Amino acid sequence: MKHLGTLLTSCTLLACSQQAMGKIVAWYNFEETSGRITADSALNGKDASVGSQLDLDVPGVNNGSGASYTNKPGAVVLAPELYTGNAARSISLWFNAKASLAKKNSRLLHSGSSGAAYLFDLTLENSTGGRSIGLRYGNGNMFWSGGNGGIALDSGFHHVVLTYDGTTLVADSTVNVYIDGVKATRTGGNNTNSGQVLKTGESTSFQDSVYLGRTQRAAVGRFTGVLDDVQVFDNALTQEDVSSLFTHPGELLAGEIIPILGDLNNSQTVDEADYLIWIKNYNKTGLGASGGDLNRDGRVNAADFPILRQAALDSSGVDLAAVPEPASMMLLALGGLLLSRRK
Repeated sequence: MKHLGTLLTSCTLLACSQQAMGKIVAWYNFEETSGRITADSALNGKDASVGSQLDLDVPGVNNGSGASYTNKPGAVVLAPELYTGNAARSISLWFNAKASLAKKNSRLLHSGSSGAAYLFDLTLENSTGGRSIGLRYGNGNMFWSGGNGGIALDSGFHHVVLTYDGTTLVADSTVNVYIDGVKATRTGGNNTNSGQVLKTGESTSFQDSVYLGRTQRAAVGRFTGVLDDVQVFDNALTQEDVSSLFTHPGELLAGEIIPILGDLNNSQTVDEADYLIWIKNYNKTGLGASGGDLNRDGRVNAADFPILRQAALDSSGVDLAAVPEPASMMLLALGGLLLSRRK
């Protein structure tokens, strides 16, 4: 996956901020290679926790790393609540699985509880009917194949997108699946709850969370393989959108906006005003990237300054002064900044 820092430098700071689409809810591209947190690269504050048995240091879909699942209970990514109730949404992700290791009904993404009205599972099915993509919801299910013989699991990464328009009840006309950029035809499933409103993420304890790679029960639905570039949207993507995601893995949709890292006052540029906010928040904890903790280590400190300085150079041409000592913070906040503009 393309690293977020590269994306911000080449695209987001200027060109990608021209149109505010407001569609992407969360984006996990697993660029950390280690640690127990994977960042929400959409900068919407939806950072996810990483299970102790998940390996992030494996090749991903496009010049980066992915998340490797090895059929162990601690191999899981646990995201916060990403959606709730009946509404339009889309899930886009890449997976790589070997046929010999693929389990029946492996969960690529899971939320809710089995048999409940708010179950929402995107699955990789590996049954006798061929390898297919499934949606398991409430007490119903729907399956889509990847062509004759099903999805070829030993041929590298595959792209899957599930869309739901959120306006009517579950039906073939309201739920679509795309496999490797092509709209798939539903080939099975009991669809017994075709009159059911598709609900997800209802507020009932652990069921608010979204699980990648298994269900909330450690022994159920374990996926074996690699997941990468997981994007969640709050609308139903079009065929054009899906084609763009498939042909440009690791990138955003054209016109999609990502907040600029370091833009602490949401002005669409990083400059002196953001530096003042960063100084005000210096040494505070729990603020996240939007409050100045740009490297997400839990505290606003000197380690964040190189990121802020580079963002200002790229965004507005401002070269911020060297990071001051903590004792100078209050004086700087009151007396202004020592800044020089790049010529």
